[in-house]
This record gives sequence, C-alpha cells and structure tokens, in this order.
Amino acid sequence: MKENSNTDQGLVCKQNKGPVADIHPIKTGNYTIPTDEMFSLYEYMCTAIDIGFDGSIIYGNAYTGKSYAIRQLTTWFEEKRNQKHAIYRISLSNKIYSYKEFFQYISEQIGCAVEGRRLDGDRVAEHLINALIFYGHMHGDKIVLILDEAETLQITHYKSLKYLFNRLSDADIKLVTFLVGTEALLNSREVFVRSGSIGEQITRRFMQGEHHFHGITDTNKLQYILNGYDKQTYNGQTYTQYFFPKAWERGCRLSDLSEVMTDTILKKTGLDKLPEFPMGYFTKMINALFITFGRDTEKTDNYGKTSRKDWITYEEIEKMISMLNLDSKLIELSAKGKQ
Repeated sequence: MKENSNTDQGLVCKQNKGPVADIHPIKTGNYTIPTDEMFSLYEYMCTAIDIGFDGSIIYGNAYTGKSYAIRQLTTWFEEKRNQKHAIYRISLSNKIYSYKEFFQYISEQIGCAVEGRRLDGDRVAEHLINALIFYGHMHGDKIVLILDEAETLQITHYKSLKYLFNRLSDADIKLVTFLVGTEALLNSREVFVRSGSIGEQITRRFMQGEHHFHGITDTNKLQYILNGYDKQTYNGQTYTQYFFPKAWERGCRLSDLSEVMTDTILKKTGLDKLPEFPMGYFTKMINALFITFGRDTEKTDNYGKTSRKDWITYEEIEKMISMLNLDSKLIELSAKGKQ
C-alpha cells in the first residue's frame, strides 16, 4: 500500500483559514484529507487533458464522495496547472434549463454573468463565449469545465455544450469537459451511441474517456486516510499529535487503528464487509473522536495535577459510530449497493 504523505505529486491539501486563525481545522471541519482515489482521479484528469481528450465521464455510486473529491481537485488544478488552462467547477441542478437559462447558469457559476432579462439566448451565449475566449487566452488557450451532477443534463444541454465547444474551437480555444455523476452517465452514452449522428457527436465530444470513482471500501483505504491525519500539520504539529501529544510521543498513530475501526464498524452493522461509503461519513467520526477524547479533555484537579485522555479506545470508536448514526447509514448504503 502506498504511503500517504499528503504531498504526493507535489499536491497538498491546505486547510482554509477562518476568521480566527488559531482555531484548529478539526474543530471547524474546514480541511481536506486526501484519499488514494483523489490522487488517482487527479492523475487521470491530467492525462486526459494532456493527451487531448475532448471530454470524459467520471462516474461512481451515489454518496461516494465525488463532489468532495472534485472540490479538492479543482484547488490542485488551480495551484499546479494555472498557466496551462483555466478550470471551472460547476454544480448542476435538477432544474431543466432552456437554451438561454443554461448559458446564463454557466455564466453565473464561472463569474461572468450578464445582467438584463430582455437579452435573448444568443446574446447570453455570446457573452459567455467571449468571456471564455478571454480566459482561455490567459491560460494556455485551454478551458476545462468540470460539470458535477452531470446525470441531470438533457439533450438540449449537450447541444448547447457542443455549440460552445465549436465556437471556442473557432477561436483556437480547446474546451475539455469532465462529466461527473452516477452510472446513469454510462447509460446516457449508450443511448446517444444508438441515436444517430447527433448522439455520436455528443459522445465523441463529451464522453470520449471514463474513470470509475470509488468511495472507501476496505481497511487499506481507511488506513491511507488515517495516515493523512498523522501527516497533515497545523502550526507545526500533525493533527494526531496535536490532540494526543502523549500517545504520539509513545509512537501511537491514528493509522494503526484502521483494523480496529473496520472491526468495530462490522460489529456494529452486522455486515460481512464494508460497503462503499463517502469520505464525509468518516471525517465526521474522526472529528468527533479528536474533539471528544483529545486535547480538550485535559483536566486539572484541586491539587494541580493534570490528567488527559491518553488514546482512543475500541469502546470510544463504537460510541461515536452510534452517536453519529453511522451504523444505520452504512447498513442503508450496503442495501443500496446490492440492488
């Protein structure tokens, strides 16, 4: 198993500074721990862009953490590849947009919306195209659109994207799209392939490649993530070290608890194996364990003697799983995975 240094490929997950800089990211929840799936997806996307793909599908089961991963990957792209292309992450909604509304929505998401309700769809589209041409020329003549929740796209939206692709191409701007969503995207591609000329053009433009994104599925993936808490630092200390300094000095590491956590989850749920589940479920449990049993549990008695919770136990992990209702959520995910 590859060790997670949180600096794989020169990429670092930085916590955002809040209004009060001395509040630990664990307490605010404003941080990201990378997963092996995130690194794998980033590598795939970089390769797809560099070898000239027009578009790809990124798919996975619902609630596996795709949106969580995409948010972090967008930051990596901006930090590491800013000169090569402009990148925009757009979260789609279930609302069915008209031609005008679709281009207006994209414009709003990338920060170049034009005011004026009386403008027709062509004017709105023209404004977006001109803005993207401007941005593209500033960033290596390449625009990358990551469309999250892409299973909501309709045929009219794909035709609009095709128009956008062609107009940017006429201006020597390369448009690369990544459609992020559920396996329904694969079904859509099959339908388009069988539907004739327009459908084939859509698949060639926007569904040339594919990448299967997975959530947390086994002990190794848990260990990879836990190792991130042992590596990622804040004010010179790793997250684990900050909350459990004495245990850290003895050599205790959160990653050592991966098998204990797996066994506890299986015991609480009664499942034979872990269901595929999102990073968000897991981080809530880690946050709760750190805050409840870590540094802030230090107490001083009337004689000035200080005591501090030493390390995380099996019983405490079990307690947090119950408090956060994770066992029920994982049982539900397991049932959905078997459907």
